[in-house]
Amino acid sequence: MNGMPLISIIIPVYNTEKYLIRCIESVINQTYKNLQIILINDGSTDSSGTICNDYAKIDKRIQVIHQENSGVSSARNYGIDVALGEWIGFVDSDDWIDCEMYLSLLTVATLSGRQIATCGYIIHHLNGWVEYRTLETLNQSLNRIQSLEFLLSQYYYEGLMCNKLFNKSIFDSGIRLDEAIFFCEDLLLVTNALLMLDGICCISKAHYHYCFREDNATRLFNSRRLTEFKARQQIISIVTPVSKKLERLAKVYYANSAIETLYLASKMQSREYIKMLKGEAFRYFFWYMLSCEISVRQKFRNLIIIIFPNLSAKIWDILKSSFKLSWWYAKNKQ
Repeated sequence: MNGMPLISIIIPVYNTEKYLIRCIESVINQTYKNLQIILINDGSTDSSGTICNDYAKIDKRIQVIHQENSGVSSARNYGIDVALGEWIGFVDSDDWIDCEMYLSLLTVATLSGRQIATCGYIIHHLNGWVEYRTLETLNQSLNRIQSLEFLLSQYYYEGLMCNKLFNKSIFDSGIRLDEAIFFCEDLLLVTNALLMLDGICCISKAHYHYCFREDNATRLFNSRRLTEFKARQQIISIVTPVSKKLERLAKVYYANSAIETLYLASKMQSREYIKMLKGEAFRYFFWYMLSCEISVRQKFRNLIIIIFPNLSAKIWDILKSSFKLSWWYAKNKQ
């Protein structure tokens, strides 16, 4: 495979036996063949570890690492440390990718000279909804400011690591995921990376398939979720010197995430956190209410959530069961 740069694909695995085969098959069947596939079994208690070992026997490109459960950030950091490729990609073990994803990303990165390439993605909700996160006109290179504006606006390519291809030089500079942050750690990493670079290149087509499971731990409220505010506060501090618009966007979506977390805490009846989360929601609420990025309907709904969190959680449960919607689907569609 002379002349074809090696791409290292890092896949953290934790108790996803139901989805893992689909994920691995989508990676090994890429049209781009010069891959190092790193499966990191993060202390799975189901058959995920066995599935990883079985695939390593039939595909020499696969390397399996077994570690005690330490979290997705630890697994990804470990993968970065052992990656041999000139480029690095990430896939979550309950998701899957189109067969031409990495060829497409590498091609556009090479042609543009950018060190990060990104594509659209599709959210597959378990209730049957399919949501496309793409922008047809976003088939271009963006400069640093444009890239950060799209990133912080939470549209199209977002702060996900899995719909992107990174040049390894970014990680050689020392950038890693903060293992003490369990939510928005990927957004923080991508923000830090973009601040080092001239920009990003984008493919409008959605190549990444994101399986949205409301039973996933990341959809539930627990104390670890509160680390998201640490990540978002860091983002505010690092983008504020760059531009006023970036500062505003970072504060708007801090408030938006605080409201979402307040809703989850109310739904889980975590009363000891509700007062604190109301305070976080109000921290940048002025910026939020003046924002043109948030619809009037969503502002009204979220204001009700802040004022009557317990009641709004009950009302939403009724609406969700009646119309087969999810909180996130409605949020993104409004």
